[in-house]
Amino acid sequence: MAVQLGCDALSQTYHQKCYELDHFLNAGVEDILALSKTKAHAYSLGLSRIKALVDLVSLGYDVFYFDLHHVFFRNPLAYLYANTSAPVVVSGTPASGCRPLAAGPGGRLPVDHHRLDIVFIRSQPSTFRCLYNWLYWSTHTTHDVGDKPLDHHTFRNTMQECVTSLGVSVISVQYLDPHAFPSNCATKCGCRTNSPVDPVRPGTPGANSSCPPEVMSQWVGYLLGCSGSPAALEADMVRYGEMLAATK
Repeated sequence: MAVQLGCDALSQTYHQKCYELDHFLNAGVEDILALSKTKAHAYSLGLSRIKALVDLVSLGYDVFYFDLHHVFFRNPLAYLYANTSAPVVVSGTPASGCRPLAAGPGGRLPVDHHRLDIVFIRSQPSTFRCLYNWLYWSTHTTHDVGDKPLDHHTFRNTMQECVTSLGVSVISVQYLDPHAFPSNCATKCGCRTNSPVDPVRPGTPGANSSCPPEVMSQWVGYLLGCSGSPAALEADMVRYGEMLAATK
């Protein structure tokens, strides 16, 4: 609810539309899957995200979804439209680190767990079909994935089935380049030539931030998914924002 109110407040400045989560869908999750309250909460959030994507794509909107623990250095939409072409674009898997990912022969997706910190969906018939399949499968199948969010752990299998059945000429999945969208789960200063970058040592001549400016210039957004506590996340957001300001 706090996030919903925050989005409504921001709309007064940026004039964006706020999508209200479907609480009626969420209300039945616990009964359907006989989950504990903790588990039901995780499933509920996941189903709301999938349903939001289905609803918006069906209305003809391209959708850029991102978790709130991001700092953006440039307009991510400008980057996505200029540098990606696949109908479905997602962030790299946690195991990929600084290694750019790509689907294999026949559109085979990496077997790593997909966190879906960023999801960009181009609105077209194939994406609506695959998203609808994802929602249907998630709500009509009994799952046992511990306490982990439902959408994170069902995305790969449902998208793989969709890509395999429709073909890569119709639907495909592309992964964001970690050099442009790094994560503090893999590195504190981004990536260079597929490897983590070390922070600049204090006192280095010409240094105006704790990360090399030439590496920071590649960043579109930074994922702060491994900051830990809310206080640590807030501190990291401030620090990365200050690093950005110091390069200008």
